[in-house]
Amino acid sequence: MNEIDIVAGIAVDRDEETGEYQLLLEVIDLNSLKEGTGGSNSLYIETSGKDIREALLNTQRRLYSTLFFSNMEVLVISKEIAETEGIHDVLEFFLSGAEVREAMSIVISGQDKAADILQVSGLDSKIASFEIEQMVRNYQKNHIGASSVDIFQAYAALEEEGRCLLLPVFKTEKNNNDTIVEACATAYFEEDKLVGMLNEEATRFYSLLVGAPTEIVLSVPSLSEPGQDDSYLVDHCMDKQSVRLEEGKLVISRELELEVTPQVVHYFGIQSNQQEVELEQYLSKVLEARLEGFFGKIQREVGIDVFDYAAKVYQQDPEAYEAVKDRWGEIFQDAELTVNANIQIRPNGTILRK
Repeated sequence: MNEIDIVAGIAVDRDEETGEYQLLLEVIDLNSLKEGTGGSNSLYIETSGKDIREALLNTQRRLYSTLFFSNMEVLVISKEIAETEGIHDVLEFFLSGAEVREAMSIVISGQDKAADILQVSGLDSKIASFEIEQMVRNYQKNHIGASSVDIFQAYAALEEEGRCLLLPVFKTEKNNNDTIVEACATAYFEEDKLVGMLNEEATRFYSLLVGAPTEIVLSVPSLSEPGQDDSYLVDHCMDKQSVRLEEGKLVISRELELEVTPQVVHYFGIQSNQQEVELEQYLSKVLEARLEGFFGKIQREVGIDVFDYAAKVYQQDPEAYEAVKDRWGEIFQDAELTVNANIQIRPNGTILRK
């Protein structure tokens, strides 16, 4: 085992002065396992080169052991590379390597340097790449945010007709005296270039428009305390959706059935079935309005079909899509969305406030 270095993750940056690729490799410190320190630690290898292949080859100048990539969990790409160059070539390079896991996660750095994301202390794991990977999988399990985060899925999204790639964004944050990493946004792409980000609230709304997320918190204005918000945790969600072209107009209908548990609410409690029904109706109407408002904001301010409606139309009727795909941006911006939500409140777990 001393003759190999197991790579857990790689961060990819550009050197502003030389223009070369800068790579930071997070490697599992196998000696820490032998020493019984309560888990493995990380070692870091910095390298650079005109391209990624050269940068990896240059690690041989300072290592006698062989780099082992088959357990690699995370590839972190700098925001600068994603915005200015695009990520197609980076993904293609790693996919072409026979040793690299096709299931490793792709994330975008919310810091100036991608390397900053891997040089942190994990809360659940001492290895930052493993910590990031677990957070990404938890989001996927709960259908929150970007779904095409594996490298092969991300690459396929770039190649597939009508798809818009979305990837999770991570940043560093202070936690007591340590620096940790946390998810902060969802990046969206036009072709292979990053063009914008959805913040945490927008990511929740996006998730409700494309899937059936759970373990997300909905905040709504309190009925009994003006200026205050009540919060509800989504425990269960079922969705049904219709996407169609009607005489050249994109029409989307979305139905949501949600079960929520109150987290923080500003009343003493529901005193009757009628009060419960009225509250559920109120929550449903607020959610409908917010989702339709969010959709309209994406249409006006982003203008890109981040919801993959183009792909759905293409799958249903390739000929109809081919006839309008050159005008899809215009069609999306003129699309009509109707949301029907039905929220039911679970009584347990409520935190009550006056």
